[in-house]
Amino acid sequence: MMYELCKMQIKNGGDKAYMMSCLGCFLMVGQLDQKQYMELVAMLNPVPVTPLPANHETSPVVTPTETTPIQPQA
Repeated sequence: MMYELCKMQIKNGGDKAYMMSCLGCFLMVGQLDQKQYMELVAMLNPVPVTPLPANHETSPVVTPTETTPIQPQA
C-alpha cells in the first residue's frame, strides 16, 4: 500500500527531497522492501539517456566472413 502511495506522489510531482527522506524511513520500518525502494528512488533520480547522433554507424559483432561451420566430431 505504501509503495502505491509513494509512486503516485512521485508521479504527481511531489517534493523530491521530502520524498527521499520518506522513502528512507519507510524502508527502515518495513513499509517498503528493497526492490520497491530502489524502483522509487530511480523514479526520483532518472538516469539521463543520450541518443546516438544520426550519422553514427554501427558495426556487426560477427561478420559472415568470421564464421565457420561446425564440423562433426569423429
